[in-house]
Amino acid sequence: MTSATPVETPQEDTAFVQFWNDVLAPKFIRFKHVLVDGLTLHSEEIFPSLPVRPGDAVLDVGCGFGDTAIKLAGMAGPTGRVVGIDCCDAFLDYAREDAASKGVGNIEFVRGDAEVALPTNEFNFVFARFGTMFFTNPVAAMRNMRTALKPGGRMVHIVWRNREDNPWLSEAKEVVSRFLPPPGEDALTCGPGPFSMANQEMVTAMMRSAGYEEIEFRRVDAEVVVGKDVQDAISFQLALGPAGEVFREAGEEAERKRDEIEAAIDEHADRPAFLFEGESLSYREFDARANAVAHWATTQGLKPGDCVALILENSPDYPAIWFGLSKVGVIAALVNTSLEGDGLAHCVGLVNAKAIIAGGVQAARAAQIAPALSNDLALWDFDGEAGEDFVA
Repeated sequence: MTSATPVETPQEDTAFVQFWNDVLAPKFIRFKHVLVDGLTLHSEEIFPSLPVRPGDAVLDVGCGFGDTAIKLAGMAGPTGRVVGIDCCDAFLDYAREDAASKGVGNIEFVRGDAEVALPTNEFNFVFARFGTMFFTNPVAAMRNMRTALKPGGRMVHIVWRNREDNPWLSEAKEVVSRFLPPPGEDALTCGPGPFSMANQEMVTAMMRSAGYEEIEFRRVDAEVVVGKDVQDAISFQLALGPAGEVFREAGEEAERKRDEIEAAIDEHADRPAFLFEGESLSYREFDARANAVAHWATTQGLKPGDCVALILENSPDYPAIWFGLSKVGVIAALVNTSLEGDGLAHCVGLVNAKAIIAGGVQAARAAQIAPALSNDLALWDFDGEAGEDFVA
């Protein structure tokens, strides 16, 4: 494969790029199932009409997890090539791994900032899905995208329309804003935001300023999937997007009001979520337990990507712990409660668990194998007899 001209990068990341890498990327990874699987139907709608031919050189700007770049690589074929560019290291790691696992060889992922520089006069087609809305200087970035094109090349970017057409993203902010103040002028943000290119006349003027001609717009209506269930969707809204920005900037006040805010978003909060051995647990009560676990996990120093082994009998606490850990990006490994000895040690070691949460006889079994796994492996149980008392 012919490599692209190296992308110019600044000596140091801008504060904006640092914010994406340090704050937003972990949240995007946590909700990758929404951002990749749930929001792809818009691009799927237009992909058949994209002007990509076998042998073309294609640039995917703001390629994220690489799913669109990989699809473009299939359209360009083995004689073509695709370069995916993004400013987030973690996204590029996922993209490279995905491309390698699928055996896609005509693709390269590079770290860069489209607002700074792109290769010039190299590509037949430039693409961006839900990325150009976040440029702090969209005209400069789109000008770089234009100069990356060969003469006669085309550029297509997908952006969200106005708030009224996207209530799935805008209404959550309206609810959150009833409880929390708006972000201050010095707030760290993802950029202008998802609706910054909703005005067709404004975007036309931007693109003309960037040197584009024959500018056309196409309306695309498609379903979006914003969570595995209602609670997952609520968690997504409070982590990312307009509502997530208000929630994040409010800091401790937002966390104190989390239960109240989530209840306002979820109109079914007081309906039964679990019926177990005569006990009824509402969605609100379940989420409160999960929030307590999430808070506990952060106080214990657990970080996104860490794994905790759960060895518990059935009860409403089991899914509450599982879900609470997931709220802060901690992976729950669900271990068979019949395991003990070497079999248990093998399973816990296999997932590289940082901690074990167990109860009853399972806690005693875990206590027996924990020292052999790691001196740093923590054990918590519900009664505190076999390990540290789990109180969340």
